[in-house]
Amino acid sequence: MIKTATSLLVLIGLICLLQLFLPWYGVALAGMLVTLLLQQRSALAAFLLGLVGGALVWGSYSGYLNAGNEGILAGRLGQTFGGLSGWAMVLVTALLGGIYGGLGALSGYLGRTLISPVQ
Repeated sequence: MIKTATSLLVLIGLICLLQLFLPWYGVALAGMLVTLLLQQRSALAAFLLGLVGGALVWGSYSGYLNAGNEGILAGRLGQTFGGLSGWAMVLVTALLGGIYGGLGALSGYLGRTLISPVQ
C-alpha cells in the first residue's frame, strides 16, 4: 500500500514536471519511466497506477482552467462534441489523461519484464 502511494506521488510529480516541457505525451512518458524504475506487482497494477495518476493530473488541471474562465471554453467545446457541458468535457479530459498514463505505465511495466523477467 505504501509502495503504491509512493509510486503514485512520484508519478504525479513527474507528470507535472514533464507537462511543463512536453506536449500531451508527457503523461505517457512519465508513466513509462515510473514503472520502469519502480517495480509494480502486475500489469494491471501498473496500468491502474498510470490511469489514476494521469486522470488526477489532467482532470484537476482542466477543472482549474475551466473554473478560471467560468466554463466558457469547455462549454463551447462541449457544444461542438454533441452538446456536452463544460464539466463533462473536464471528465473527458481526465479520462483521456488517464488512458494515456495507463498505457504508458503498462508499456514501462512490459519493458521492465523484458529486461528482467518476473520470477
